[in-house]
Amino acid sequence: MKIARIDGSTVRTPEELHSCLQDELEFPEYYGKNLDALYDVLTDLPDETWIYISAEPALRSVLGEYWERFLRVFSDAQQENARLKLVLLH
Repeated sequence: MKIARIDGSTVRTPEELHSCLQDELEFPEYYGKNLDALYDVLTDLPDETWIYISAEPALRSVLGEYWERFLRVFSDAQQENARLKLVLLH
């Protein structure tokens, strides 16, 4: 099982969020760092993967609408890949 931890208090932009995810989950170098690319890599994860994101209220505040779209991508990816779990921590 793969466990990734993202400290949301350090994220200020969508690009930083994608970089953290790429580093923690070892996405390929060619990862496009956008929501379409995120969906693709999440649905292709072969192993059970838990992603913990802390400071969720701060991310919601800083990223606004992008955060909502990000959560929808995760929800859609979880429907396609039962091995994927997202845990939001305050």
